[in-house]
Amino acid sequence: MIRIVMLIILQVACFSSFGQNERNIWYFGKYAGLDFNIIPPSYLSDGFATTYEASCSISDKNGDMLIYVNGWDTAVIPYMYQLQVWNRDHHIMQNSSGIYGNTSMTQGILILPKPSDSTIYYLLSIRPFNWDLHYSIIDMNLDSGRGGLTQKNIFLSDSITEKLTTIKHANGRDWWIITHQWGTNIYIEYLLTPWGIMGPYTIGAGQTIGVTAGTPGQLVFSQDGNMLCMANHEGQLDLLSFDRCTGMITIIESLDTTLFTFGLQYYGCSFSPDNKVLYVSKWNQLYQFDLTVSN
Repeated sequence: MIRIVMLIILQVACFSSFGQNERNIWYFGKYAGLDFNIIPPSYLSDGFATTYEASCSISDKNGDMLIYVNGWDTAVIPYMYQLQVWNRDHHIMQNSSGIYGNTSMTQGILILPKPSDSTIYYLLSIRPFNWDLHYSIIDMNLDSGRGGLTQKNIFLSDSITEKLTTIKHANGRDWWIITHQWGTNIYIEYLLTPWGIMGPYTIGAGQTIGVTAGTPGQLVFSQDGNMLCMANHEGQLDLLSFDRCTGMITIIESLDTTLFTFGLQYYGCSFSPDNKVLYVSKWNQLYQFDLTVSN
């Protein structure tokens, strides 16, 4: 059950920034799927995603599935630390072999449309053990509209954690891409524009994280994009403000860790639709924080 809760929170984090129907179909977990084009959402059993954590899906503006990605299940294919990219027909996408990634990675995959070009998508992924961030480019004009990879594993940053998230720039066109450096309090930001990925830009805020390499736990935006929550497996939990114009990150509060005294620490987090409540998961427990009070 806790895996299901964590995966659902992860999917919400992955799609919270889209404004139309691009987030309406999810494929995640072990061959699981949900279709939000109808109310109530319906269960999908036609997907081939098989992953413990990392997964991501994107549809077109009409809510029709385009791409979904999962970390390869290393229990089935040992030591194959790479991603599987599926097209709308549930076939492996053209020229998609060898994309860095892993099935056990908190936020290891992100798909974003290129601003001002509805046929190009950026696939961002974190490579395990090296802990570095890369991007690949998908052209949906290839393979009769099913898409194919044109560039793969282009290096962006090293020494990062398992945290990777996105939010629309205040201009309504570009995308902020944010991750966290391992062993520091440094956030690394990129801006996806019609001219490609700009950056990196670095900002120090909040607690130092990353005593152990990788450092599981989510980095999640509020629904309005003005707040950011950093949940860390080692026990840190930061609530931060975010400026969608400048990308500035400022600490609001480092929440008390004394509630979490046994086993794994913070992992998943999510804001309520009205941005007044923060939910945080820890192992088999879920905590609720009221953001409208001063303490």
